[in-house]
Amino acid sequence: MKRSAVFYWLIGIVIAAIVIITAFHFDDAMRDFIAQHQNPTMRNFMRNVSLYGDWPSHLVLGLLLLGIAWRRHSERWMRISLAMLIALSLAGVVGRGIQIATARARPSVKVEQVLHPSRLPVNDRCSQITSGLFRKKIKEHEQEKE
Repeated sequence: MKRSAVFYWLIGIVIAAIVIITAFHFDDAMRDFIAQHQNPTMRNFMRNVSLYGDWPSHLVLGLLLLGIAWRRHSERWMRISLAMLIALSLAGVVGRGIQIATARARPSVKVEQVLHPSRLPVNDRCSQITSGLFRKKIKEHEQEKE
């Protein structure tokens, strides 16, 4: 690899690190700002972003773009559409993994709703062990409430 390429990669990594550090630094201030400046229009907009920004609409768009590219015999746009669909699939797998690992799909979902033993799959040994641990935690949580 040429020295200039390494230099550009290094600059990119430094910029990414600065952006991440800045984001974590201003996280609390931004959360407080958003909490203080909520209005119905913005709440409706964010609900629509959450609704239409989920995977089904992206899948439909990707398939539609792939179909248009195939119809027009554009290999470049077919590759772009397929890349979008592959990225969508990978993001879905990672998101599902995070959802399972943290037991929370969205910040508004309470842990008790997700960790209820009757909703957990018990089709393999790992799930059975995890389910048992969750049952124990739920019982402890219910005892603390009383």
